[in-house]
Amino acid sequence: PASGFMMYPNPAGSTVQLQTSFGAPEKAWAALPDGRSVPLDLLPQGDNQLTLSLSGLGSGIFMIFLQDENGTIYRGKLVRL
Repeated sequence: PASGFMMYPNPAGSTVQLQTSFGAPEKAWAALPDGRSVPLDLLPQGDNQLTLSLSGLGSGIFMIFLQDENGTIYRGKLVRL
């Protein structure tokens, strides 16, 4: 994937599945419209696959950021229902 990861389903409910091209991310967070960031919980599901909990987010459109062990940051847009 061009962004380094795919998210599905998108739009999402309380969780979203991730498939990465770089292994397991070190951390994940969402950027809120007001500029704040919210850390997100990553739940490993196997090689390069994770479940991302969206419990800290309300409904809306968010930029999701993942950081790998080398410090590279990947981003993607997510719609939370």
